[in-house]
Amino acid sequence: MVSLYILISIIVTITWLIYFSLINIFQKNNFSMMAISFMFGLLSVPVVWLINTQIDSSYILLKVFNEEIIKTLFFLLFYLAFKEHFKEPFDYIVYISMIALGFSGLENVIKYSFSHSDNPAFFDTYIITRIIFGPIGHLSYAIIAVYGWIQFKFNSNKTHPIVILRYFFIALCCHVFYNYLVYEPTQSFLDVGLTLKNLGSNFNYDASKFHIEWALIIVSLYFLFISSIVITIINNTLNNDSKFSYKKSISPDKVLLKMIIGYGVLFVSQLIIYIINHYDFMVHVNESISQSAQLDFIKTSFKVFLFAFTIVVILMRISRLKFLKGRWKKLKLELPFYLFKENYFMRIKGDSNQEMIICSYHNEFFDLHPVYQNAGFLRFSRKAFLEQKIIDSNENSYYLVKVYKNSSSENFDRVILTSKKIGTNKTIESYPIVSIYELNNLDEIGNIESNFPDFKLLDMAYVKPN
Repeated sequence: MVSLYILISIIVTITWLIYFSLINIFQKNNFSMMAISFMFGLLSVPVVWLINTQIDSSYILLKVFNEEIIKTLFFLLFYLAFKEHFKEPFDYIVYISMIALGFSGLENVIKYSFSHSDNPAFFDTYIITRIIFGPIGHLSYAIIAVYGWIQFKFNSNKTHPIVILRYFFIALCCHVFYNYLVYEPTQSFLDVGLTLKNLGSNFNYDASKFHIEWALIIVSLYFLFISSIVITIINNTLNNDSKFSYKKSISPDKVLLKMIIGYGVLFVSQLIIYIINHYDFMVHVNESISQSAQLDFIKTSFKVFLFAFTIVVILMRISRLKFLKGRWKKLKLELPFYLFKENYFMRIKGDSNQEMIICSYHNEFFDLHPVYQNAGFLRFSRKAFLEQKIIDSNENSYYLVKVYKNSSSENFDRVILTSKKIGTNKTIESYPIVSIYELNNLDEIGNIESNFPDFKLLDMAYVKPN
């Protein structure tokens, strides 16, 4: 079984390695340095383990502080040894993330090896709680911890050294909060509330007591909020890369698909392990034993569904970036999605595939083809030029565009384009469909969030290379 968990840890590492290599579009990926930083993460585990085994389990703060300090020290050692490879803000993100993955992977294997392997129920959700959420947690704390250093080196508005300590302290607080949340006394304290009495006629009353484990719901919300902070940090580092270019774009759908495949393997593995451990009890001839096992399966299914939903939302959010050169978006606690917006129950934040394609035409000519020929503002295919991308405080993207009278004319109208978010948003050939809005004067874009509701919709079109 140990070999299985080693394999699963490798899958997690490869999944995140693919993620970072896909979004690192402005620089060449240095896989050898990523592998070395991962090894530094592995080497940090025995040091942490040796110290933490001497600390009483009730001293959570001290153990967490030790983990974060040791990981940071190993990152500093890596930095000092390979300083010439730290040229861009994103380099700090990649290398400390690989250290965090190395630490998390070996830590999970060691904890499994020293756990109660004679109790099958101990591993009912081990993959999900330890091998899925564990690396995400360690990645998040590491990225937050190093962000102060990134700000200090690359953000001209953050030149005081205290910013480095501030973000390390925030990372420490996040880690402590999570550890207290999954601490058994805390979970027991939160295990109150809803009892379902009518799970079916095959269950007697005593067996049908099903308490919602509120700690699980809080854990899911916690990681949703953390994911928003982490993707904002990653986005900020990419927006401030010295080789930033709107011409290079990321395919959110491609990133998401590869991440879903990786994590899909993990959830399937967890299901198989659960069935292997509990199948004999679920089909036991003793009705009381089988009912109890089936009830446990329902409880576990609720946990798996909740965590699977959380992971999918996180993966959708971290696959969506929003490019704006030189932008340092302020970090804030927010969910990674909007609720009840634009006729959707839930819409993930960040730019979609179509918005990324539109953005890639920045300072470039392209063609606008009307969706409805001989009608509306365009009437026929027109040459266009994307002058500026604008993002308002609600993270909506707008594009200031020149639309020329015809292909040979120098006369143009300035309009605002927005990607179509409701219904069909691309053509059969995957060209993005956009809405064209009238712009009376350039002053209106200075406060576009307030002015946009008054903009007149002129036409619908799709964007195509010139």
